[in-house]
Amino acid sequence: DATFILIVAISAQAKQPPREPQGRPNVLFFYADDWGKMASCYSDDSVFGKMNETFQTPTFDRVANEGARFRNAFYPVSQCTPCRASIATGSYFWRTGKTAFLNHKDGGPKEFADSGLPGFGPALVNQGYFVASAGKTFSSQWSKAKVVTGKPARYRYSLYIDEGTARSELEEGYRELIKNMLAKRNAGQPFYFVYGPINTHRPWIKGSGAKLWNLNPDDLKGRMPAFLPDVPEVREDMADYMGEILALDLMLRCFMEELEKAGELDNTVVIATGDNGPPGFTRGKTNCYGFASRAPLLVRWPGVVKPGTVIDDFVNLMDLGPTFQELAGAEAGKEMDGRSIVPLLKAGKSGQIDPIRDHVIIGRERHVHSAREGALSYPSRAMVTKEFLYIDNPHEERWPIGAPNKSAAVTTPEELAELGQETYGAFEDIDGSPTKAFVMSVRDDADQ
Repeated sequence: DATFILIVAISAQAKQPPREPQGRPNVLFFYADDWGKMASCYSDDSVFGKMNETFQTPTFDRVANEGARFRNAFYPVSQCTPCRASIATGSYFWRTGKTAFLNHKDGGPKEFADSGLPGFGPALVNQGYFVASAGKTFSSQWSKAKVVTGKPARYRYSLYIDEGTARSELEEGYRELIKNMLAKRNAGQPFYFVYGPINTHRPWIKGSGAKLWNLNPDDLKGRMPAFLPDVPEVREDMADYMGEILALDLMLRCFMEELEKAGELDNTVVIATGDNGPPGFTRGKTNCYGFASRAPLLVRWPGVVKPGTVIDDFVNLMDLGPTFQELAGAEAGKEMDGRSIVPLLKAGKSGQIDPIRDHVIIGRERHVHSAREGALSYPSRAMVTKEFLYIDNPHEERWPIGAPNKSAAVTTPEELAELGQETYGAFEDIDGSPTKAFVMSVRDDADQ
């Protein structure tokens, strides 16, 4: 009967292979500042406790379900400037010259200069790509990107809402960026567009996770990683961070919807990741621990990547540099340390694909130039395997996250709260935060 015919037709349609991409693919690189490996599709990563079970990120989950999710992707260094330099050059961050240090202009190794390493951007331009950027991305010396503007180009969701900006206005700003980018390129020209939102970079508004996103901090009780204090102050801080992650998810949804309206989504490789782990938390941003170094990496490539692929190979995010070049049809530069992940994406299967990819080498130097006297760094190098994390700290005599400075003189709740928001007050290699203030408030409590 008609019902049977309809069911057969739907089943046949469902079995059709994905549409082959037409020509060279576009690339949308969604590169979020301070976004750690937190999304509901990563609820299986025990390093993050069970926090990822407490909220839903439908757009990130869509990219994972319709593409590939990497379970062992790592930041080359859990800091913004050196990580971005590493990805842009496809090289280990310590090879990138002065950009291996966040505040290289404000003290430190004067002998360091520009590395001379080429970025992947010129290769994409030579391949005929329209290369564009918006927000916080890469140095122009490496990207050669045309800057796309919108209103505004950078977003920190809760701050804008707190200042009276309507959610609808923010969403329209997200969509405007994509539409402006598409309007700037030549007809039929493939594009590479990198967007760097700063939502998850501090500061954000205290209590915004609950107010704007209905995230109950108490839902995190008993679900926090063991190294984080499971107390109301830290749970609220984490819920506010998760709210900004939901803002990222909303932003990417708007981008993908606009690409779909323009008929470009199915020929666009969508890659979503961050530049370092959660800021202002114990073992977070600037460290080599898993909470800081384990990166989200989601890739949607219709017609190429098998939907629902889960890849266990170890990937250093510097591998994205040669990946972008291969996607554009260019050969990876011989000076690059990274290796393209395109073969992993085309393998058509989950699990461990390349047996050689069984570890990564990562590290750190210095975050804030004034964290230690003489602008000294706390250099570390680490090897991560399936079973082990080995960190080498050759200068154990130095303060790992910066000197205490004026912290000993701060005692009142008001002073602690202020210092907790002030990155440069003490222990400067960890961002100011309510979590930092709480930890400092119980520093003399033997029971904590």
